[in-house]
Amino acid sequence: MIPVSNRKLTRRQIALVDAYVANGGNVTQAAKTAGYAEGDSGRVTAQKALKTAHVQQHLMTVVNMFSSRQVKTY
Repeated sequence: MIPVSNRKLTRRQIALVDAYVANGGNVTQAAKTAGYAEGDSGRVTAQKALKTAHVQQHLMTVVNMFSSRQVKTY
């Protein structure tokens, strides 16, 4: 088994994560934006991709980068 840190993300997986974070966590819209199939098929495939360890690792990296760039004003 390949360690998580050594697994390569596809362009579509990267696009899925970027779209998922940008739209606030809407899997259906992120799947459409990333180029997955329309309808339930694309949504299910995207959900499965988001559950894999290497995609989760990238998701956490993107979320951390995004949250560190947010300007907090109170």
